[in-house]
Amino acid sequence: MALNLSIYPDMCDYDDFSDWIELYNPNDSTVSLSGYYLTDNLNNPQKWQIPDHVSIPGKGFIVIRADGADADSGKLDTLESYQWNVPFTTKRLHTNFKLADEGEEIGLSKTIETSVKMIDSVIFSNQLADVS
Repeated sequence: MALNLSIYPDMCDYDDFSDWIELYNPNDSTVSLSGYYLTDNLNNPQKWQIPDHVSIPGKGFIVIRADGADADSGKLDTLESYQWNVPFTTKRLHTNFKLADEGEEIGLSKTIETSVKMIDSVIFSNQLADVS
Protein backbone atom coordinates (compact mmCIF):
# COMPACT_ATOMS: atom_id res chain seq x y z
CA MET A 1 0.00 0.00 0.00
CA ALA A 2 1.68 3.16 -1.22
CA LEU A 3 -0.93 5.73 -0.15
CA ASN A 4 -2.19 4.76 3.29
CA LEU A 5 -4.38 7.55 4.66
CA SER A 6 -6.73 5.66 6.96
CA ILE A 7 -6.24 1.86 6.70
CA TYR A 8 -4.16 -0.35 9.01
CA PRO A 9 -2.47 2.24 11.24
CA ASP A 10 0.88 1.61 12.88
CA MET A 11 -0.30 2.48 16.38
CA CYS A 12 2.22 0.31 18.24
CA ASP A 13 5.37 1.97 16.86
CA TYR A 14 5.29 5.30 15.04
CA ASP A 15 1.62 6.18 15.46
CA ASP A 16 0.93 6.84 11.79
CA PHE A 17 -0.64 5.49 8.60
CA SER A 18 2.55 4.41 6.87
CA ASP A 19 3.03 2.61 3.57
CA TRP A 20 3.43 -1.14 3.83
CA ILE A 21 4.50 -4.23 1.90
CA GLU A 22 2.92 -7.63 2.48
CA LEU A 23 4.74 -10.87 1.68
CA TYR A 24 2.92 -14.21 1.41
CA ASN A 25 4.35 -17.71 1.76
CA PRO A 26 2.28 -20.12 -0.39
CA ASN A 27 4.20 -23.15 0.90
CA ASP A 28 3.05 -25.45 3.69
CA SER A 29 6.26 -24.99 5.68
CA THR A 30 7.88 -21.91 7.22
CA VAL A 31 10.29 -19.91 5.03
CA SER A 32 13.25 -18.09 6.56
CA LEU A 33 13.90 -14.62 5.11
CA SER A 34 17.57 -14.70 6.07
CA GLY A 35 19.56 -13.23 3.17
CA TYR A 36 16.53 -11.49 1.63
CA TYR A 37 16.22 -7.80 0.75
CA LEU A 38 13.49 -5.33 -0.18
CA THR A 39 13.98 -2.32 -2.40
CA ASP A 40 12.11 0.47 -4.13
CA ASN A 41 14.86 0.71 -6.75
CA LEU A 42 15.44 -2.40 -8.87
CA ASN A 43 18.94 -1.11 -9.70
CA ASN A 44 19.73 -1.29 -5.96
CA PRO A 45 18.38 -4.73 -4.98
CA GLN A 46 20.04 -4.75 -1.53
CA LYS A 47 18.58 -1.45 -0.32
CA TRP A 48 17.04 -2.86 2.88
CA GLN A 49 18.00 -6.22 4.35
CA ILE A 50 15.23 -8.15 6.06
CA PRO A 51 16.59 -9.16 9.49
CA ASP A 52 17.90 -12.74 9.60
CA HIS A 53 15.52 -13.80 12.39
CA VAL A 54 12.41 -13.08 10.28
CA SER A 55 10.41 -15.94 8.77
CA ILE A 56 6.95 -16.44 7.29
CA PRO A 57 4.88 -19.41 8.46
CA GLY A 58 3.39 -21.78 5.90
CA LYS A 59 0.39 -20.20 4.14
CA GLY A 60 1.14 -17.08 6.20
CA PHE A 61 1.80 -13.38 5.66
CA ILE A 62 4.19 -10.78 6.98
CA VAL A 63 3.69 -7.01 6.80
CA ILE A 64 6.70 -4.70 6.63
CA ARG A 65 6.20 -0.96 7.04
CA ALA A 66 7.77 1.09 4.22
CA ASP A 67 8.09 4.31 6.21
CA GLY A 68 11.80 5.13 6.19
CA ALA A 69 12.24 4.38 9.91
CA ASP A 70 14.77 1.57 9.24
CA ALA A 71 13.89 -0.44 12.33
CA ASP A 72 13.77 -4.07 13.36
CA SER A 73 11.39 -5.18 16.06
CA GLY A 74 13.08 -4.44 19.37
CA LYS A 75 14.76 -1.15 18.38
CA LEU A 76 14.78 1.52 21.08
CA ASP A 77 13.54 4.73 19.42
CA THR A 78 11.79 8.02 20.17
CA LEU A 79 9.21 10.20 18.43
CA GLU A 80 10.29 13.80 18.31
CA SER A 81 6.76 14.76 17.36
CA TYR A 82 5.59 13.78 20.84
CA GLN A 83 5.78 16.50 23.47
CA TRP A 84 7.64 14.30 25.97
CA ASN A 85 9.90 12.45 23.51
CA VAL A 86 9.62 9.24 25.55
CA PRO A 87 11.64 6.23 24.30
CA PHE A 88 9.76 3.13 23.12
CA THR A 89 10.69 -0.28 21.74
CA THR A 90 9.51 -1.05 18.21
CA LYS A 91 7.35 -4.10 17.60
CA ARG A 92 7.34 -4.17 13.78
CA LEU A 93 9.74 -4.15 10.84
CA HIS A 94 10.31 -0.83 9.05
CA THR A 95 12.27 -0.33 5.81
CA ASN A 96 14.71 2.49 5.18
CA PHE A 97 12.56 3.75 2.28
CA LYS A 98 9.01 4.93 1.64
CA LEU A 99 6.79 4.13 -1.33
CA ALA A 100 5.80 6.79 -3.86
CA ASP A 101 2.06 6.99 -4.48
CA GLU A 102 2.58 8.38 -7.98
CA GLY A 103 4.22 5.10 -9.02
CA GLU A 104 7.26 3.08 -8.19
CA GLU A 105 8.87 -0.33 -8.19
CA ILE A 106 9.29 -2.87 -5.39
CA GLY A 107 11.69 -5.77 -5.48
CA LEU A 108 12.37 -8.79 -3.30
CA SER A 109 15.84 -10.25 -3.77
CA LYS A 110 17.98 -12.90 -2.11
CA THR A 111 21.67 -13.55 -1.74
CA ILE A 112 22.45 -16.87 -3.43
CA GLU A 113 26.06 -17.97 -3.06
CA THR A 114 28.02 -14.87 -4.13
CA SER A 115 25.35 -13.01 -6.10
CA VAL A 116 22.03 -11.29 -5.52
CA LYS A 117 19.06 -12.65 -7.46
CA MET A 118 15.73 -10.84 -7.92
CA ILE A 119 13.01 -13.17 -6.62
CA ASP A 120 9.98 -11.02 -7.44
CA SER A 121 9.20 -7.45 -8.38
CA VAL A 122 6.24 -5.19 -9.02
CA ILE A 123 6.13 -1.93 -10.93
CA PHE A 124 3.04 0.12 -10.16
CA SER A 125 1.58 3.39 -11.41
CA ASN A 126 -0.41 6.08 -9.62
CA GLN A 127 -2.14 4.67 -6.53
CA LEU A 128 -5.55 5.32 -5.04
CA ALA A 129 -5.73 6.17 -1.35
CA ASP A 130 -6.27 3.21 0.98
CA VAL A 131 -6.22 0.57 -1.78
CA SER A 132 -3.53 -2.07 -1.71
